[in-house]
Amino acid sequence: MVAQIASSKERIGENRLQSVQTTRSQAEDTAKQIRDVEFQLNDAMPKLLAAQDQLARATASIDVDLNGAGDSPAVLLDGEELMSTVNFDTTATALAFEGLGLALSHCAAIGVFRIAKLMSHGFTGLPRPFLVCGGGGAGSSCT
Repeated sequence: MVAQIASSKERIGENRLQSVQTTRSQAEDTAKQIRDVEFQLNDAMPKLLAAQDQLARATASIDVDLNGAGDSPAVLLDGEELMSTVNFDTTATALAFEGLGLALSHCAAIGVFRIAKLMSHGFTGLPRPFLVCGGGGAGSSCT
């Protein structure tokens, strides 16, 4: 009887040790996931700010074109002059929208990678049946 009690106490101690180790492992995994999310947020902010900057540039470029006179020659009434102009030059507008497109593509890529990670069994730890994928022509699949 004493031997059985000692054996039971030993098993209880082993179970407690395993529980503590499991809790530590879960805490480490959670801390790693938090660091990953913080890294992704830190990575997203410069891209979002760049997209906002490019949107402001594109807006300013369009405002200049809409409020300008693209006549050639330009007639300046104050000095009674005729000046040759470039008529309608789209270089600044094209560059502004090209930059906006690049910035938005980087923002979209961050979203795609985040969704892929959230649909990953290895990252979320959810059983595969809980990961909703595909069906209805969604164009996605889980691996």
